[in-house]
Amino acid sequence: MQDEINVIIHGFTGNKEDVEYLREYLDTRGLATHCVALAGHGGTKQELSKSSHKDWISSAQAEVAELTKTYTKVNLIGFSMGGLIGINLCTKFDTGKVVLVNTPIYFLNVQATARRIISDILSGGRENIDFYRKNAAKVSPKSSIDFIKIVLQSIKVLERADHKCIILQCINDEIIHYKSANYLKNKLGENALLRYYEGGQHKIFMVEESLRDDMCEDIYLFLTGDTQKQSS
Repeated sequence: MQDEINVIIHGFTGNKEDVEYLREYLDTRGLATHCVALAGHGGTKQELSKSSHKDWISSAQAEVAELTKTYTKVNLIGFSMGGLIGINLCTKFDTGKVVLVNTPIYFLNVQATARRIISDILSGGRENIDFYRKNAAKVSPKSSIDFIKIVLQSIKVLERADHKCIILQCINDEIIHYKSANYLKNKLGENALLRYYEGGQHKIFMVEESLRDDMCEDIYLFLTGDTQKQSS
């Protein structure tokens, strides 16, 4: 069997492109990586609606199960809702470390959202505006309910997740309230490290050039065992 692989799980309505920057960063640093494609994601609203929160978890679970046949250690890296899926999976497998990035418990940081919208309008940030518009168009009421279900399910299993973990959260995340990270830390206990980043935004690996390398480096250091530079 091969030694170790790092499985990256994207978020709600997203796809592998959302975490491609992180995958490339870890790959260039010599770490084996694999990005999960969640069921129903990456296509239309109708395709997402036909899948459920159980499908999202089971699709990731199937990929991790296959990787455990080849690798002696599987680390889980979850972005946004992918972090919730990672929490669920680490209670099902004897996995390695767990990384949670901008992972939701509480939603919508109103002040950060207002600042982001104003900033995008003033700077002509069409890329950000188009991103939110396109993602909003992918979400049906059913998919929204499934998203809430996965949050609630994950809260129930949090205290069973006893793996070594790091929680990374941008203070100015406009979608997930930053206090989510503190909730996760309190539930995961002494096995979890917590690091806040001043500023930032939700889709950290796609456009947040000022912070994404810092976060990628912190993830790399955590995975390789050098936690001296990390906050507790």
